[in-house]
Amino acid sequence: MKELKFIIHCGYGKTATTWLQTEVFPNIADTIYLGANQLGVMRDRELNHAHYSLFGPYPNGHRGNLSNSSELVKKYAAIIKQRILSDWESKVRGDTGLVIISNETILAFDNSTAELNIYLMKQILYA
Repeated sequence: MKELKFIIHCGYGKTATTWLQTEVFPNIADTIYLGANQLGVMRDRELNHAHYSLFGPYPNGHRGNLSNSSELVKKYAAIIKQRILSDWESKVRGDTGLVIISNETILAFDNSTAELNIYLMKQILYA
């Protein structure tokens, strides 16, 4: 039976987040890294669009997309599941794998939506 462990890294500015995202997380054995790169872009276009649709950043004081967040959570979870299934054979050698999602927008750059975003991420992991 395959087992997954998740790390959600929501690094704050000036805490070596970019270094972790480019040099550490992608190089950990038996790990599927689904986080941002040095430009803040997620792994692929579909995941990037789903992530930023749900977590921002939100210009001009807009604080989220609450009217359809349940649909966005389902879409984000489905994309993550698809990426894990497609990467498992090439990235994980045993029955236990680690998935890392890393992006500063998970807590929002100014923490204005941090509590909501943590709730949404929890919904994604349990979807």
